[in-house]
Amino acid sequence: MIVIPTVPHTGTMFVADLFKRIGYWRGALNDHLQPDEYLTGRKTVFIGHVVKQSQVDLALDKIRFCDCVVPLRHPYLVWESWKRQGLLFEPFTQAWMNLIQQIDPHKPCYLPIDSEIRVYWLQELNCRLNLNIQTNWPVINSRNQTSHLKYTDIEADQNIVKFTQDIQPFIDRFYG
Repeated sequence: MIVIPTVPHTGTMFVADLFKRIGYWRGALNDHLQPDEYLTGRKTVFIGHVVKQSQVDLALDKIRFCDCVVPLRHPYLVWESWKRQGLLFEPFTQAWMNLIQQIDPHKPCYLPIDSEIRVYWLQELNCRLNLNIQTNWPVINSRNQTSHLKYTDIEADQNIVKFTQDIQPFIDRFYG
């Protein structure tokens, strides 16, 4: 079983599809299982966003028993997608901080789907989880028309530039 806690618009559906293609059933972070079900249950991915603390708590509860995979996209691209939907800046920053401060210490497998070295990260994921996931990196659910963009294409406003600078040590691991 695998838990997939995500910042919205970072590749949630892309990663869900990867696991579906290798036989995993899709569940949600709020699916409740007893501890022994984590050991004997069907192959499941528990997917959910980590914007609110209650969502983070659900993810952390499952991370104790499950492997963890986190899709990523550069914050400039994620913010562009959020803006195109009229979403607010505060939940955007909160989701990233929840990921960095509360999920990252558990050493999840990351899959930065827009990184130039994404194949390396996919190989790392396969190695750590003893899987053989392959992909041609199809666009999944890009209703905001940002899948063709690179983060260097974005003219980011001051707020997103400052925020990205604040989390730069984390971002550099994938885009440095």
